[in-house]
Amino acid sequence: MKYSHNILFLVATVILFIPLMYQFNLIKKEVSPLKGAFKKEEFTPLSFTKWISKEWQTNQQSAVKSNMHIQPDLVRLQHQLDYWMFKEYHMANFLEGTDGYLFNESWAIARCCKNELNTDSLFIFTQKLAKLRHLMHQKGKFFQIIIPPSKEELNSEFLPKSHQSKPNKSDYFLYTEALHKNNIPYWDLLETYTQIQDTSSYPVYSKTSVHWTTYGAHFTLIQLINAMNSYFDNSMTYLNVDSLHISKTPEGSDCDYEKTLNLMYRLDEREFAYPRYSVVNSGTATFKPKVITIGDSFYWAMKGSW
Repeated sequence: MKYSHNILFLVATVILFIPLMYQFNLIKKEVSPLKGAFKKEEFTPLSFTKWISKEWQTNQQSAVKSNMHIQPDLVRLQHQLDYWMFKEYHMANFLEGTDGYLFNESWAIARCCKNELNTDSLFIFTQKLAKLRHLMHQKGKFFQIIIPPSKEELNSEFLPKSHQSKPNKSDYFLYTEALHKNNIPYWDLLETYTQIQDTSSYPVYSKTSVHWTTYGAHFTLIQLINAMNSYFDNSMTYLNVDSLHISKTPEGSDCDYEKTLNLMYRLDEREFAYPRYSVVNSGTATFKPKVITIGDSFYWAMKGSW
């Protein structure tokens, strides 16, 4: 019995010293930083007033905790245990669907239940957009409006039942109606990505991403460059896909929801595809246009694919 107590005491002592070993890098393990918004507590200079009010002592305790090297691993351990035991996720604006799908709650609500667009402001905006398009074409500039499908729309069957309905006049309907009234052409990519998702060997929208994957954005990137090249009489440099890198480790913004949950283990364990590009001058095709993009976070995957 005494021997068992000694072993337990030794194990407990080692566990108590693990944070200290991490802090002084005695355990040669690189700790990955946490994803998302985490603010480290700064150390407050000592003063008599702060010491008397115990403000300095409180700050020192918080600062030491938030600056410990082991802290990210402890947070991940807590998040993993909460997920295993209670199905609890530590993230704001988060909506869990079925079959492992994670969604943006605000976007799901905007799709099913609540209009955000003001019709009067939208009408003025689209009138200005029509004028801009006209001026751009007068000057020989390429102009294109693109509407990528949200994950909540493309995978709506995996939303909770409370978010699956769709109003007759959603924000999407109001916006596209305004574009039609002002004779502004646009790409609505919902049908395109529905077909791609049904046939693709690799995820174009991950179960645990907010947006399309890098591979998913690739199809719009190619479509856009081809349309630009056609507009400029095939004078542009050529974008070549040299290879397709396959990996179980998500790159860029892929699985960004999953990364921000800060769990210890992966949720979407499928293989992801990453095109590797090169820009090629082909004969007289050497034109490289200057581009202005006005977009939201869906543009990140296109911008970051390089």
